[in-house]
Amino acid sequence: MIHSYIKQNLKHEEFLAYETNKIIGDLRVLAYALKMQKKSEGIIQHKTLENISKKILSGIYLFKPINRYQLPKDMVKFKAKKEFNTYYRTADFKIKQYLLLLKSKKKLFNRNITIDYRTVFEETLESKVVATAIKLVLDVILTGKLAPNIYVYQKNKSIPHLMHDLNKQVSCTVPTYGATLDIYDFFGSIKYSMLREGIYSNFIHKKDGKFFALLKSYLKSGYKYKVNTNTQKVT
Repeated sequence: MIHSYIKQNLKHEEFLAYETNKIIGDLRVLAYALKMQKKSEGIIQHKTLENISKKILSGIYLFKPINRYQLPKDMVKFKAKKEFNTYYRTADFKIKQYLLLLKSKKKLFNRNITIDYRTVFEETLESKVVATAIKLVLDVILTGKLAPNIYVYQKNKSIPHLMHDLNKQVSCTVPTYGATLDIYDFFGSIKYSMLREGIYSNFIHKKDGKFFALLKSYLKSGYKYKVNTNTQKVT
């Protein structure tokens, strides 16, 4: 198992205390991370995997931005002026402005008009592989070292486990108290500096600059906007 392989390297190679990337960039770890991805997402040649490994080991690997697409969600089509007037009366201000623009350009009737879009984010296969390799190594490092009441950054622990334990505690308490929890995007809103100082620095040495540079590259990679050339966006 890959977790045993990672654990063995962490245990017997003391110099890795400052060089976590030597395990993340291990070709066996990267190959396993690639195997975990869906086959439909494509493949990465071994030579490319070697180049990724070299960049991780040297501390210069940079994650590619996530692709952001705007896909048509709601569409309308007007065949006559009466249909347009009926729709126009109940439309919001932004859509009204857009429809008037199309009308002035004589592009209003007998064509599909996109009035709403769905945003889709797509991460490259290469970025998914490297991120999975980071997760595999962190799983081994953090397993058994975090307090049992921490429900993130631990293998086989997630928000459903938190809800189950809360329900169990409340059910066993007399009298029973109700609790309202707002955990939406809580962990995603934590600043990188707080993650580094509050969690990772306790388990990965602060001098391990290559690892923190790799982690920061992932968290700060951002996204690249892909323009949909087949339809016109409502602005």
